[in-house]
Amino acid sequence: MIGLTSPALLQSNADISTRVNAANMSWATASDDFYNAAFLGDGVQGATALKDTLNPSHIRLLFGHYKAITYRSIPNWEYCESRVFAGSLMVKPRGTASAQPTRMDLNRGLVSGTIHTDLGEVKWRSFAERRHHVLVLIASGTGQERSPEVAVRPEWGITPRIYADKRPIEEVAQFLPSKPKVEKEGDFEFVLNPMATRGAHVVASYSSKLPDGNRSIIVAVGTSAAADPAVAIKEAKADALERVTAAKDEGIKKLESRHYAWWKAYWHKGGISLPDDPYWEKFWYQQLYKFASASSDTDSLVIDTCGPWIWNSGWAAIWWNLNVQLSYMPAYGSNRLEVGRSLLSGIERMSASGNLRRNAGNQPGIMVGRSTTYLGSGSWGDEISNLTWALHNVWRDWASSRDEGIARRLYPLLKESVAYMTGQLSSGPDGRLHARPARSPEYNEKTLTPDANYVLMTVDWGLQALIELNRELQLKDPDEEAWKSTLQKLAPFPKDEHGFRVSSELGFAESHRHYSHLLAIYPYHTIHPEQGAEARTLIEKSVDRWLGLKGGHAGYTFSGGAAMLATLGKGDRALETLDELKPRLTPNTMYREGSPVVETPLSAVDSLNYFLLQSWGGTLRVFPAMPARWRAAAFRDLRAEGAFLVSASWRNGQVENLSIKSEAGGKCRLRNPWQTRAVEVRSGNRAIKAVSLGADLVFPTTKGSSYQVRPLRT
Repeated sequence: MIGLTSPALLQSNADISTRVNAANMSWATASDDFYNAAFLGDGVQGATALKDTLNPSHIRLLFGHYKAITYRSIPNWEYCESRVFAGSLMVKPRGTASAQPTRMDLNRGLVSGTIHTDLGEVKWRSFAERRHHVLVLIASGTGQERSPEVAVRPEWGITPRIYADKRPIEEVAQFLPSKPKVEKEGDFEFVLNPMATRGAHVVASYSSKLPDGNRSIIVAVGTSAAADPAVAIKEAKADALERVTAAKDEGIKKLESRHYAWWKAYWHKGGISLPDDPYWEKFWYQQLYKFASASSDTDSLVIDTCGPWIWNSGWAAIWWNLNVQLSYMPAYGSNRLEVGRSLLSGIERMSASGNLRRNAGNQPGIMVGRSTTYLGSGSWGDEISNLTWALHNVWRDWASSRDEGIARRLYPLLKESVAYMTGQLSSGPDGRLHARPARSPEYNEKTLTPDANYVLMTVDWGLQALIELNRELQLKDPDEEAWKSTLQKLAPFPKDEHGFRVSSELGFAESHRHYSHLLAIYPYHTIHPEQGAEARTLIEKSVDRWLGLKGGHAGYTFSGGAAMLATLGKGDRALETLDELKPRLTPNTMYREGSPVVETPLSAVDSLNYFLLQSWGGTLRVFPAMPARWRAAAFRDLRAEGAFLVSASWRNGQVENLSIKSEAGGKCRLRNPWQTRAVEVRSGNRAIKAVSLGADLVFPTTKGSSYQVRPLRT
């Protein structure tokens, strides 16, 4: 057995904290490069700590807010209404800087730094506070740098695509808003940013000198979508002022204490240890920090392509044909469900507004196209599976929590989304239901193609999920018979000698980064290797074809490919595939494809979890795809379907120290980690009877109880 002091074990919260600390990132001096800078966020607004380009001795925390948007797109150029730069929080030393080391403290959700100048030094720290959604910065100085200046610098609220494409302002000036104005009222300062046609955002700040001589500043971005820009300014200003005032009244010490407590509780939900692969271990914790910074446990703003950060981008909005779904993947297996629920809350908000129904036009049900703002309305209507795929993420939340409240919130949304999709089916001469011509994301997009696997696989999963939920919730929905009939008549998924095709008309003939034609393999698992040799062969051929054609791959090709290969139990090849992501990541683990996008690194958390624990199909599989490179590993409280929290360690090809906590009760079905060896299941001092069903063990569990599983001595 691995000893209790082994680095592979996670026996205590302190063990997890130690590993989180090992994942901290630091820089010898600050950079003006977004992709090489520290970042923070509270799930609504965030900031990136950069060396200022106007005065290199200054530090600039460039901040953004999910609801600070243009409310218009520039015709024949922009894809969408875009997010904008909201402002910059400045730290201004008096002297000339020689170095500006910065650091990300993941355990405390803190970014900090020191500015060494010829007049002394300035120390600063900043965090994004989650209750009031304010940015807080505290600065102190020595020598002639005592009581350094901290302030907000306005940023013009124009689409960042202008910067990304380096387009002359005069070419698009007619579409741009006026430049921001600054006004002061007592101790508060406001930066007013009305947009050109509607809406506004206002930055409110309160700066003060603390009793210890330090300087502090509290900043909030208020927003409004009002049609009258004057009304929008008034509403946005009131929003920002209310939050800054509430934070100011609590005081910096209380804000900071609550902030640190939140992050401490977040990290103690579980962790992993990969002592033979420190790169991927650190990466896992860094992405969970990024995920909590990008998603709110209390708000309804959906993670967009940039997260709460903002940089020169051509698509700073919500993208629904893969980006959203991958961005939320850290929530489930990693046991961070609450933080991931901004997705469900956001979809509910968009549905209640009527926008999702309006997106469907004259068709029944609700849908989203390719891109939207936080409001939920957008174009590209011929990608008809996007919303149902996003709701699969919510289904994962329910499946791994067994929270009936989540199921009841999911059910009406999924029913309406599937209603839209089944409305796109029609009966063919063969008596089967076929999907109307539609887009398979990014593959031969000029052509709408019938029976796209993106559509058929998604409607197939959606119907199965509705039937399951209807029975679980005992709703007795009379539409179940129609769903069963649709499933029976649904056209088969198009395939050929290479595996799954893109559609009935399009084979998979060109390298393509998306795996939208393979969703039945992952993440739906409606086609899986345990269905028999034929299914396994089909999966292998499909994945080999997708990964084998070169030239069009992107980062999420490798995260998705790794998860599929891990599903097949091919740990070595899965890790080799995931390793191909490394050179595509930037120094701070952000990611770009022309412009910044956050989903790919986040999705790799799910891929790493698939090496350690899988639970699709109702069966728990512990260390199901371990590569030879990982001689030792451990995880604590990874989450599995059925609301099980699983902890285990691994050494030299053997599972050790396996325990399972049942949050909801019911039967636990576990793939025997020791194959043919007899197994003992205990809960405390009680022996629990386990029944062998082929390669699996099935035993009853009681809500709230923990179970230890170990092989019997031979």
